[in-house]
Amino acid sequence: MLYKAYRYDIKGKKYIDTPLKYYFSDVGLRNARLNFRQQETNSLNRVEDSFKKIVVVKEDIIPWHDEKGILYVGIEEFLLNESVMDL
Repeated sequence: MLYKAYRYDIKGKKYIDTPLKYYFSDVGLRNARLNFRQQETNSLNRVEDSFKKIVVVKEDIIPWHDEKGILYVGIEEFLLNESVMDL
């Protein structure tokens, strides 16, 4: 989920002893952590395929489907419960 990066001084050609930088591998999780929300479902509604469409939210919610079949689920439930994908 997170990658750590050691800081490197290009001119001095050595690693810097300052704290590490951390990068999110999933921008959606980064945005959830920063409480940044976009119109999540707009892009999902434009895709015409048969893949399951899921919106993972920061809050602890009871998983539910909207009228277009998009599954809404809390982050903890999504990460810890494998059977949530079968809903």
